[in-house]
Amino acid sequence: MVSAWDVVKPVFISTLASGLVNSAVPNLIAQKVCSPRGVPSDINGFICHDEELVALATEIATTRNIVRSVCSGISVGLFGAWRDARGRSNPLLYSGVVAEVVAAAAYIFASLSWSSSAWISTMIEAAVGGIFGQEILKLGANCLVISNTAPKERIVKLQLYFVSIALGIIVADSISGVLLTSIGFEWYFFVPVALQAVAVILLFYFVKEPRCADSGRGLAETFERLRDLFTPRTNIGVIWLMLICNALVSSYISAEGSVLVYFTQQAFGFTVNQSTIYITYHTVICGVGAIAIPILLRRLFNWRGFKIGISSSLMTAVSSLALAFVKTIVELYLVSLLDMLKYVTLAIPQFILGTCVRNEELGLFLGFGSIVSIGLPFAANYLYKYTFSYYQQTWPGAIYFISAGANLIAMLFLCIGYFMYTPENVVDEESPTNEDDDVTESTYPRNGVS
Repeated sequence: MVSAWDVVKPVFISTLASGLVNSAVPNLIAQKVCSPRGVPSDINGFICHDEELVALATEIATTRNIVRSVCSGISVGLFGAWRDARGRSNPLLYSGVVAEVVAAAAYIFASLSWSSSAWISTMIEAAVGGIFGQEILKLGANCLVISNTAPKERIVKLQLYFVSIALGIIVADSISGVLLTSIGFEWYFFVPVALQAVAVILLFYFVKEPRCADSGRGLAETFERLRDLFTPRTNIGVIWLMLICNALVSSYISAEGSVLVYFTQQAFGFTVNQSTIYITYHTVICGVGAIAIPILLRRLFNWRGFKIGISSSLMTAVSSLALAFVKTIVELYLVSLLDMLKYVTLAIPQFILGTCVRNEELGLFLGFGSIVSIGLPFAANYLYKYTFSYYQQTWPGAIYFISAGANLIAMLFLCIGYFMYTPENVVDEESPTNEDDDVTESTYPRNGVS
């Protein structure tokens, strides 16, 4: 059996490497667009004040996000089916790491050939990373953690996994600005390539997954089971609600992140290092909240998955609305404290899915869910790009109204799912779960079901 800790090690390093890339890309795009003749002499202090060029840089950044999301939405479904057919998850982790090496290499080219169009390297990175990269890595890691963890330990191990991702992002955000201004774009992207190589070594030594007995099932048989997605079954409505909720939360957080650097620059005049400090601070708040708050809610109020998710979505909606109206840097830092439950909303839908779906169906449901919800990245990125481009000079914080709306919709899905949920021992045939241990605190009849 593969332990969650064995999975966390390479995922952390790979996320750190990808985080370094993602932290620098918005500045790389903006500086290539606004200073096409050469790298600006002051990378840290460079801020583009040309409204049209800022809009173009925002368009490239959000298009990158869309291409990555759409490509991963399709490929996650295919890789999920392959995973269920072969009973193997660790090849997905290898795929994710190697693809991110290729993606980072595209930006090495962009940095060394400064006059090249920012569109070229960005689209190459988005396509390769989207089809084979981080989302495939996360799919494999999710399946490994869920399928190798007892039901009563699952929410803790999932939180550990998501915190490792958050920690990787935190470290990347913390060092990216200093690293970039110290060594420049020309050498910066060699660092994530080296880190991904370390992740490959960790995968080889620590993630040794035993082959399942039924791993000989063919792809054709797996795809024939697509009808199971639409066959009436206990909690089928909850499953679909959580699949859409998971995609919605992931899409809005990703889209919000694609314009966050530009928001800090246009709203507060932040330099590269100042943006790095704020994003690090914000990510730390979210990471600490993801670890501490669910534990506190469970111990103080005996809340479980649904109620933790509902309260987290509501609190994040409130914090997003507050961020829309901040005027000073002090207000920005203080209001960001309210955002501490944002990452909790990422883990809860997957945790609930793990209680409704058998191990051999995980890849199929997670994969097909990403295909069905493929329109969400389009919508989210378009809304953030359009809103920021329209209000960048007058009200950059308007983008947070979109975040608040997404969280309110997620809260509605969780509320509906809470009242629809019926306890069923579907997670682990040897270790049955129940609603009291894993999903809600209720033991009384709900909707006519005990």
